[in-house]
Amino acid sequence: MMNRFLQSSRLRFAIYNPSKVRSITTLSFNDLKDPKVFSKSEIKNIQSYWVDQGNPYAERSSSLLVNCSVSELSKYLSRFSHRSFLVRELYRRELIYNSQENPEICQELIRNITKNSPVKLETCNDILAFIVQDSIRTNDVVMAVRLFLLFHKLNPSKAVDGSIIQVLFSALAVKEPGDDSKSIRVCMNILNDLNNYDIDFKLKTGTVVRLIDKVLNLKDNILGKAFAEKFIESNFFRSLSNDGKLEVLYCMIENGYNNKNDSQVVINWFRAKKYCDQFSSLKVDIIHMLLKLANKENGYSYIGNDIIENLEPRYYCNSRLLLPEIIKFVTRTADLKKIQTLLNIIEQNISASNYNTVWLSKDNLCALLKMYLDFGDSQGVDNTLKHISDTYGRIEAINHEVLISHLLEEGGLSKVKKAISLLFSLEGNSFLICAPKLLSYLLQSDQLAHEAVVPNRHLLVNEIVEKAEIYDREYRTNFWDHLVELYFLKLLESGDSGNGDIRKSLLLAKLIFINSVNSKTSPTYNPFSETSPDMLVVRLKQANMVEVLKRIAQVSFRTGNEDILQWSCAQLFGEGFTTSEVIVGIVSSKIENGISNTPKTYEQFWNMIDNEMQAPRLYEILK
Repeated sequence: MMNRFLQSSRLRFAIYNPSKVRSITTLSFNDLKDPKVFSKSEIKNIQSYWVDQGNPYAERSSSLLVNCSVSELSKYLSRFSHRSFLVRELYRRELIYNSQENPEICQELIRNITKNSPVKLETCNDILAFIVQDSIRTNDVVMAVRLFLLFHKLNPSKAVDGSIIQVLFSALAVKEPGDDSKSIRVCMNILNDLNNYDIDFKLKTGTVVRLIDKVLNLKDNILGKAFAEKFIESNFFRSLSNDGKLEVLYCMIENGYNNKNDSQVVINWFRAKKYCDQFSSLKVDIIHMLLKLANKENGYSYIGNDIIENLEPRYYCNSRLLLPEIIKFVTRTADLKKIQTLLNIIEQNISASNYNTVWLSKDNLCALLKMYLDFGDSQGVDNTLKHISDTYGRIEAINHEVLISHLLEEGGLSKVKKAISLLFSLEGNSFLICAPKLLSYLLQSDQLAHEAVVPNRHLLVNEIVEKAEIYDREYRTNFWDHLVELYFLKLLESGDSGNGDIRKSLLLAKLIFINSVNSKTSPTYNPFSETSPDMLVVRLKQANMVEVLKRIAQVSFRTGNEDILQWSCAQLFGEGFTTSEVIVGIVSSKIENGISNTPKTYEQFWNMIDNEMQAPRLYEILK
């Protein structure tokens, strides 16, 4: 016990021994000169002085402003502040250091600098407001944030002034030329340092939305996403009105949708539900994105169920954006009774004035064509094709895609041949849009046992790619992105089908991905023609890169290849995904379309992920 006491005493002595403490740095007017001739050591001395003055827990020397003539300092600042960032920060810091104890000196200096008589600065908060406004006036926005935080560091008992925060956020929300990352890193400190303060004011929604939109579009997407997530968890977000919260979450949903981050869309949708009284008050664009996501075969059908259950029929029946997606979603259930119910609802709720603009819109006719084909209604198919021809003059690519898809789903030699003939009868952009459907069919692993249906399928694949090159010699369309995704899908399916080594396939997929990201050579646009896949370089862009990584992560998780899972997740983190988004993206592939209990709240959603989808194991792996 005594030894431990002696040891702890020696430790305390070592910490507080005055002989080992750095002396406090002082700064006098004689230390100031033309900033052009400051030496490195002189600049370092000024910075050391700032460190000492900015330490609220240590003894501080008298500040420069107290020890010198305000008149002399004012003349120095008038001469050099307009062309020196260092000098501007110097006097603004002096105002911070003295705002609490020497406000009269601060007021005198401000009057001398501004050469006019501003409104009387009665409190230290008034002085802080001047410092922030003055910094923004000279475009020193990052400095404004740093000094704001310094003020609250030195005066922790002072309440946060909402008007000053509003001014700062407004300045930070302005998009600057080049990279805004530096200002956002500093702004992140506002969220970190002030999150425990009571926020008794409401930020302007427009300002916050512009700021969130700006950070989500930074070149450094990891920083942007981190800031947005931090903001949503902060008191500043909680201070917004419900409409303001929804606007912020709309930004998150739109950003996730545009960047192929389905998980970001879903997570922020469940956040948003908390703040809307009824679905019809939501932005129609957001509902449209959610329905399109639900119509993808990726385990998000519970979102579609939720929307149909809660959205007023009169709202979606009269929307050109929503009605086609609703019809597609119900068609996917393959439930004739549900389709008949939906058609009755539409008939009762669609306005006569919207019949031509909504019911006969291109997208809706395409959805109806798919519906009639799937349910074998030949008269409905004929009528819909006639409407398309009469209204728009010709059948467009999207409708040909529906026809090809239907023929392939029916299967059999004659139907597949019709699909092939239909595809090769198309030209230009129509061919490029429809070709991925046939390629996907030809490359499905479960079709390999039916070689008699399409003999020499690999020759046909090459023929499709060669024709695509004729129509797109610059490789600018999405066809090539789909082709790369199909290649990785085929590679991983072949290893996972029982006919191959899945680990070998995963390692090869990882190698091709790394080669493609790092290679400076031109990519191979037809990866299926490559005889040495370990040397393969494919075209990876943001859109298909994320899809490929998610697929590798899903397969490696399902098959227990945890090293490759960790690698693929690290790549997704580098693309701006959060840990939660990665987990939702991985486990979503396991969710059945007919999930029994549609999650209604954010908490229920995470319970579904955690309990049913082994998310705790994923958290453990990704630590």
